[in-house]
Amino acid sequence: MSPLSATQLRPASLRRSPNLGAAAALVALAVVLLAAGLLVRAPSFVGQVTFVNRTPFDLNAQVDNGHADDTLLLGVAQPDQVTPVYDVVDQGSTWVFTFSRGGVTAGTLRLTSSQLEAHHWRVEIPASFAVPLQAAGQEPQPH
Repeated sequence: MSPLSATQLRPASLRRSPNLGAAAALVALAVVLLAAGLLVRAPSFVGQVTFVNRTPFDLNAQVDNGHADDTLLLGVAQPDQVTPVYDVVDQGSTWVFTFSRGGVTAGTLRLTSSQLEAHHWRVEIPASFAVPLQAAGQEPQPH
């Protein structure tokens, strides 16, 4: 009688089964990559937000989603002009615009994305936003 080899001693089911360790590693890798993809999603953008500045002041415009720690500086809304800002990070359902000049807040507008869409992403800066700036002694720049 001849000695039995190691393959002959293993049950047939073990010899035919796939490598379970490699399959488990691939499943774990897929789960990790899927989770990373969910965590690192690129933000969505609004193509253009247009400011209609009804004041004689150039105003710094910034926006957040209601959480001041996520503020995004958008640029300067020119006095008595229409100023477009392109590719603005989508703030979600709530957009809070704050306008200031020289460290003085001129005013804040809280708008929903539905309101912005209905007005074609045009933000009207009221003339009354000049009042706090004038009270602080600021004067408009000469044209």
